[in-house]
Amino acid sequence: MFMAILQLIRNNMIEDIIQFDYVLFIGINQIFHCAFLDHVLPFLRIPIVWVPLYLFLILFAAKQFSGEHFLYWVLAFVVVISLCDAISSHVIKSLIYRMRPCYNQLWWGKVRHLTTYCSGTSSFTSSHACNHFGMAIFFYVSLRDYFKRYAVAFFVWAFFVSYAQVYVGVHYPLDIFCGAIIGTTLGFFVSQFYTQLTLQATKNNAERN
Repeated sequence: MFMAILQLIRNNMIEDIIQFDYVLFIGINQIFHCAFLDHVLPFLRIPIVWVPLYLFLILFAAKQFSGEHFLYWVLAFVVVISLCDAISSHVIKSLIYRMRPCYNQLWWGKVRHLTTYCSGTSSFTSSHACNHFGMAIFFYVSLRDYFKRYAVAFFVWAFFVSYAQVYVGVHYPLDIFCGAIIGTTLGFFVSQFYTQLTLQATKNNAERN
């Protein structure tokens, strides 16, 4: 009896979350939009826009860090991207299938689909959100001494790239939220490991000198 009640409560909670997710999706995709965002946000999804930014940050790190330190930085950067993409795109999406709003019959004729392509993979979780938030926290931890208060812009950038996924009609807000949480968590742990590596390397160099 007790387990049945818990199961009912859990089912009702999940249903409430999904319904709230749908309400948010309607608001972002169908109500709160404007011509300016209709032109700008779709471009935030494509690599040609954000790859130059990340290339700049790699070059910036190469200039700021010594040879060994920079190698650790690049290694951590690659690990963050690889982990986020693998877990979101290959692990979670293979375990949990959620139809994207651009394919969901519930939204046919209603979704503002602002891209020319809608992936047939699972909507949950958003790999864009996972990857960009993972990189955002890594950049924040490793480069905040140089960017100071402006380092928070890494998270603002990740937010808008992720928000664009809902705005153009290829993800639900819950996909974004969970992807961001996973990416931030993975990025945080890799960043801590990177920090320990660099601290140990600095200590070893000091002892050798």
